[in-house]
Amino acid sequence: MDKNTLTAFTLIALIFFVFTYINRPKEDPNAPKNATNTEAVSGDSTATNAAAEPISNVPQSSAGLLQQIGTQTPLSTASLENEYFTIKFTNKGAQIDEVILKKYKDYTKAPLQLIAPDDNQFYYEFFINNQKFVTKDFNFELQASDAQKVVYRLYADSTRQSYIEQTYTLSDDSYGLDYAFSLVGLGDKMSNNSRINLVWNSQLKQQEQNISNERLASAINYYDMGDEMQSFSKDGTEEVNAQVQWIAHKQRFFNQTLIVAKDSPTTLFAVNNESTTPTAPQDSSIVKTFQSNMVLTYDNKPEFATKMEMLFAPNDYNLLKSKKIGLENQIYLGWAIFGWVNKWLIIPIFNFLQKYIGSYGIIIALLTLIIKILITPMTYRSYLSMAKMRVLRPELDELKEKYGSDMQRLQQEQMKLYSKAGVSPFGGCLPQLLQFPVLIAMYNFFPSSINLRQQSFLWATDLSTYDSIMQLPFKIPFYGDHVSLFTLLMAGVTFLSMRFNNQSTSMGNPAAEAQMKIMQWIMPVFLIFIFNNFSSALTYYYTLYNVLNLIQQWIMNKYFIDEDKIHRQIQENKKKPAKQSSFAKKLEDMMKQQQAQQNNADKKSKR
Repeated sequence: MDKNTLTAFTLIALIFFVFTYINRPKEDPNAPKNATNTEAVSGDSTATNAAAEPISNVPQSSAGLLQQIGTQTPLSTASLENEYFTIKFTNKGAQIDEVILKKYKDYTKAPLQLIAPDDNQFYYEFFINNQKFVTKDFNFELQASDAQKVVYRLYADSTRQSYIEQTYTLSDDSYGLDYAFSLVGLGDKMSNNSRINLVWNSQLKQQEQNISNERLASAINYYDMGDEMQSFSKDGTEEVNAQVQWIAHKQRFFNQTLIVAKDSPTTLFAVNNESTTPTAPQDSSIVKTFQSNMVLTYDNKPEFATKMEMLFAPNDYNLLKSKKIGLENQIYLGWAIFGWVNKWLIIPIFNFLQKYIGSYGIIIALLTLIIKILITPMTYRSYLSMAKMRVLRPELDELKEKYGSDMQRLQQEQMKLYSKAGVSPFGGCLPQLLQFPVLIAMYNFFPSSINLRQQSFLWATDLSTYDSIMQLPFKIPFYGDHVSLFTLLMAGVTFLSMRFNNQSTSMGNPAAEAQMKIMQWIMPVFLIFIFNNFSSALTYYYTLYNVLNLIQQWIMNKYFIDEDKIHRQIQENKKKPAKQSSFAKKLEDMMKQQQAQQNNADKKSKR
């Protein structure tokens, strides 16, 4: 392995280790638990100005004119259903009580219960006749119920002319539910400075095998009117200052989202968004507890109404993108160029393959092969550059013997040799680095793809999580309590690849070669600890990628790279006038300037 290959390999390894360390699944030991900070949102409405003082600071008392009516109605339930979900409602606050997604199972293979009874609260707070009214405290009447719609009302008086109404209707969208909230005949009973607070609390149930990764991927996301998504997942309160188009309580593979309807006359403002985790997460099946406090604009008219859409959906990139409101941004595909590679290369190829192939293990294998073919030109240039450097090795060694004590002169002579031979010392490094965005794009894509969830391949029962072939009776720090076979295979192939390179190439530097021999043992061990808890789809991909690297390198060295021919070509290039690049010219001028400065300094020291 020559110096350029070592440089490229070391840079890639260093960047990769830093990247994986920063993004490794972990719990934040310093995060405050059950934080209850407050945030206020300002905007161009009286509602947001009123939001500066939390409504909970007002003495707790229910509105007298509704109290008797709301408590006399007995408890009851209703439901709506389509091919994607079953939603059950309770008339206690006219809330959603349970949501089951029909097409998915949780990690125990039980029906996926996105919302469980008593785990979700969605209610309003406002003032009637200067008394605080909270919708969750009252039993609404079931006004209408059929296969498409459920309507709840809470009447304010015996004339039944004044009431609060909440309507749920199956949406045209597969996972959507249209929702409307209205106040009728209550305008004269609500004070001029009253506001309507919307409070949404949810406990996220464990759906995946690795709850640590699930907690890491869970967050409150919202999309402001500036078309930009904001996200936070740490315990505490996020201070924001924005109107929102939608707000979501997102888990790793599923989300509950509240979307402001385009034709709604009101505006939704996010206030006091909190994210908390259980006190003892290692013993709890609750992933996180989220709270979102919002304010609806209220104009003090006799009748008030607002429309929204509730989405209970998988985090499927194509599904969320089809809404055309930025929901797909909740699926993290990588920063800048890494995200672009996923959006414009990886996802289109993956979507195409899954149309025709049922096994996701085979899809990943074909995807790996296609990626390798696409970057083959870069790989060939890298191998060719390394072969040229090997051919020049004897002449470079001669220069070291001749100018070894004068490093600046040695560098100048080496640059002259490279220029005459038509060889770039960075030719083997740059193509290797250009492949790096693809590797990192895959690092983000596989753990985020719901298509791989609970898909089995070989011994892996779920490609979206680690493939455990042995459960340990104890937990090893930084490793875990299980053994991932794909991770072991990846480390083994990496060891073979580095050993093959070390045996087939010579750096002409015994010290550097000794360091590479040590590295070939240390690197696989690092990989085992880093990737043991990662998605088996990812470690399977890296294993295949390294195997194809070995095969590709052998084929190119055997059939495409002729070092004798390269040597003859270099000798011919030396006879031609050297064409020096602007970069090489600047580098040579800089070396000459440094040499002149050094000579002047030596002369002054001798005086």
